[in-house]
Amino acid sequence: MKKKKTREIVYLIRQFYQIQNHRIAFGGQIRALKEAKMDINPLQEYYLQLDSVEKSIAKYLSDSVKKEKIWQNYLSKTKGIGPILSAGLINLIDIKKARHISSLWKFAGFDVVDGKAPKLKKGQKTTWNPLMRNLCWKIGKAFLMSKSPYKKLYDDRKKWETKKYKKLTKMHIHNRAQRFMIKRFLADLWLFWREQENLALSMPYVIYKLGHKYQPTKLKVSKNVAKRKKK
Repeated sequence: MKKKKTREIVYLIRQFYQIQNHRIAFGGQIRALKEAKMDINPLQEYYLQLDSVEKSIAKYLSDSVKKEKIWQNYLSKTKGIGPILSAGLINLIDIKKARHISSLWKFAGFDVVDGKAPKLKKGQKTTWNPLMRNLCWKIGKAFLMSKSPYKKLYDDRKKWETKKYKKLTKMHIHNRAQRFMIKRFLADLWLFWREQENLALSMPYVIYKLGHKYQPTKLKVSKNVAKRKKK
């Protein structure tokens, strides 16, 4: 029953964003017609229908997360993360299977392959979930627009990237800083969610192997986190 419900919600999330895109496109065309003093009635009718369906799906998805512990205890308290994005995270991520933070990064397409972000190559299947990756970029945008506490991570990383990589374009630096911010959010979510479910915890490779420092953005590192030693 849980799997059936998850598939239903994941399908609705995809449809929600497709309908939203269509509604925005209709809105843009309506504005253009208004400026040209042309009749907008046919498009206006379809715009309102799309808007109604979008709101209906949004309500269903919002209701679906209300009883989820990770929504109640964490996601609802994270500025920039609303019920729609939360529905996606909750129904796409199997926190029991994501045994390490790196597992979640890979599932979202935010891991590193040969020192670079993974890219889709012709003739090969993706190693990540496309919808999850798309949601993560939406989360990144939401953090910046809402001035979430995660935005400070973005700002600091952007300054660091700009200073270190002087030949990169502004857009490239923006994407790298945003990717860094999103990965930190995924790490924070993983730690909280795994601890909430009484599952084994571990720190990411960059901590236990490379000696980097890590402090969750919102939460103190749990005493139960097993810091693996260098072998």
